[in-house]
Order: sequence, then structure tokens, then C-alpha cells
Amino acid sequence: MEILKEETLDNVKYTYATDWINNLEKKEHWLLYREQQSILREFVKKGDNVLEIGPGTGFCCNYLRGKGIKVTTLDIDKDKNPDIHANVVTFTPEQQYDHILAFEIFEHIPFDKCIEAMQRLKQFCKNLVISIPFNEVRLIEANISLPIIKNISFGIYLPKHKITERKINIDESINLGILIFNPIKDAKD
Repeated sequence: MEILKEETLDNVKYTYATDWINNLEKKEHWLLYREQQSILREFVKKGDNVLEIGPGTGFCCNYLRGKGIKVTTLDIDKDKNPDIHANVVTFTPEQQYDHILAFEIFEHIPFDKCIEAMQRLKQFCKNLVISIPFNEVRLIEANISLPIIKNISFGIYLPKHKITERKINIDESINLGILIFNPIKDAKD
């Protein structure tokens, strides 16, 4: 049974799971880690100072630390032992970072609070790197390996629900450096 915790801030209830980090992860999660690291490899360098928001199992921060990158973690859940215990909705960094990472975090936050948080965070970094999950249900997915044709992959997916919020459009006059991968496929202007 999943254990949920709640925090209410400005009459908004934030619910988060606490025990999922103790389980072995599925292939999909490992593929996401791989994708995150391949994107970070493009610009995160040894000696950089990174703030990771929502470190989850600690894979990303531990991987980056192993590469000589200084990582500070922030999480709403103090039981995950973050360096900074805070809600990203109201958090204001006390220092500059080269990069701020928020993987699979902003989909849990009301849209207006998400925009406010990103506007605030972008002032404290060169690159604000976020990801959001696909908004879909996988009905079937198959990978077939054939000797002559090699690998064939296909799947049937349906949207979980219609996205009614507008796309994120943050002031781009500042070198923001937002990367969004795993985009929500059915987002509309």
C-alpha cells in the first residue's frame, strides 16, 4: 500500500508519495534516468554547482556527484533526507547555481504556482532543466528483434485526460535554458 503525505500551503493541498523510493524500479524509470543524463551531458561539467529539486531515489544526484559535480538536493519530504527541506512553490535559493534540475516535479503543482516557481528559480541559474511525464496510458507496447530487419518497436497509447492549461511560456528575454523532454503530447496553445 502506497503511503501518502500531505502539505497545505496557501489553501492548496500538495500530496506526495514517500515509499516508492524503497522499491526496485521498472525499466521505464531507468530509461528516463538514461535520457536525463544524456541531456545533462551536453552542458553540465565537472565542478558545476547543481540544485536538484525532488531527488527521488537519489540516482541523479549520486551519479552527478560521482562525476565531480557539486549537487544540493531539495525536497518537500524531509524523510528523503534532502539537503534543503522546502516546497518548491515558495522556495527561493540563497545562492546562484549553474543548473537547477526538476525532473518529474512540476506536473504535481497547480499551473499558476508552477509558472511562479519557474520564474523565481530562473533568476538563480544559467539553466533551468525540467521534465514532465507523458500524459498517456500505454495499452500495448512491443519490441521485436528479427535477424534481417533488426528491431521493430510499436505501441498503442491513449491520452489520460485532456490538457486544459496553456503551454508554459516564460519570458525568454533572459537566457533561460529550459529543456522539456517527455513532452505532454496533447498540449494545446
